[in-house]
Amino acid sequence: GMAHVLREPDWMWRYLRHKHISRVEVAIKRVMKSPAEKAVGGKSYENTVSRCALHAHLVRCLVDKFRTKFLVQIASLEQALATGVEELASVTNSTEATEQVLDMCEKLAAIHRPKTKGGARR
Repeated sequence: GMAHVLREPDWMWRYLRHKHISRVEVAIKRVMKSPAEKAVGGKSYENTVSRCALHAHLVRCLVDKFRTKFLVQIASLEQALATGVEELASVTNSTEATEQVLDMCEKLAAIHRPKTKGGARR
């Protein structure tokens, strides 16, 4: 599982763990293109490729989950509700904010609604 992947002995994890998620993929590509790619961190080329592929896959999975769970929209809405300021000025009052919260709840409920035998969601 993930607990066995992201741990201290993994040199790639130590290199990436404090980077913002938006910079991790760039950092992985940089490792692969570096002149010393055959022995990054004292590891073999095969180990480097394997670690890079694994961490790139984990990043893609994380970003996919982030998008499908509407986390960007939820964070933006939460920020607007907490500060009264919305980056894109789409929330102008508490009624609008409440409507957006309810809309977000409906979208999340639709994602988690069990599928019927035909594959459609109830």
